[in-house]
Amino acid sequence: AVDYLWDTVDRIDVVYICSNLNIAKQNIDRLNITSNREFQHAARATLLPVSIQQLKDNKLNFISLTPKTSLDLRSSTGIKWERALLFNILKREWDVRESTLRNVMRGDAGRKSFKRTLRYFAAEETIDPDLEQDFVKALRSRPDIRELYDQAAEMIGWRIDNLTYSMRVKRNQFLGELRGLLASASLEALEPDLVILDEFQRFKYLLEEENELSLLAKKLFDFPDVKVLLLSATP
Repeated sequence: AVDYLWDTVDRIDVVYICSNLNIAKQNIDRLNITSNREFQHAARATLLPVSIQQLKDNKLNFISLTPKTSLDLRSSTGIKWERALLFNILKREWDVRESTLRNVMRGDAGRKSFKRTLRYFAAEETIDPDLEQDFVKALRSRPDIRELYDQAAEMIGWRIDNLTYSMRVKRNQFLGELRGLLASASLEALEPDLVILDEFQRFKYLLEEENELSLLAKKLFDFPDVKVLLLSATP
C-alpha cells in the first residue's frame, strides 16, 4: 500500500486501532516497515494539536489509537497533558478569570502538580495554529459548553480545593464535552490512507450503532479515498 501511494499522495497516514494502549504501542512498532522510529506515534486524539506538526513533516506516518483514549472521552477527565493543552487554548479564547479556569481544568490533580504541568507544557509544546483555529471555531458553535463552564466555575471558584460530589459531576460533564469536541476537531486533521481495525469484532459499535463514538470513528472511515482493513482471529 505504501509503495502504491508513495508517488501520488503527499503524506501517507496509516492508522492502527485496537482495544489496548499497550498492544497498540507494541503492534505499531511491528507495523512500521521503516527503520525510523520517529515515523510512529502512539497517540491520543486529544493530543494531536501538539503532535500534528510531526505528522506534517513526515512523508509516512504510523499512528495508533484506542477507542477508550481517543474516542470514548466522557468517562473520565483525561490526563493532565490534555487538560494543559485545553487550558492554554481556553485562556486565549475566553475572557475568564485565569485562576478559576486553572482550578476547574486541573481535574483531580493537586494545585501545585497542575501548575508544574502547565509550566512543563509551555516549555515543551507548541499547539498547531490551524488545528487550534478549527477547535475554536467548533467551540464557538457550542454555547452549551461555555454554559457548563460557567456553572462549574461558579460552584468551584478559584480557591476551593476539596470538591463536593455535585461539583465533580458538573466539572466532569464540562471536561467530557470539551475533550469530545477537541477529539472531533483533531481527528479531522488526520489524513488517513489506510485504517487498520484489529480484532474488529470488539468494535462493532463503531461500525453499526449511531452514537458519539461511531460518529468520531466515521471521521476516519469516511475520509476521501481511505481504505479500511478489518482484522480478526475470531471465526
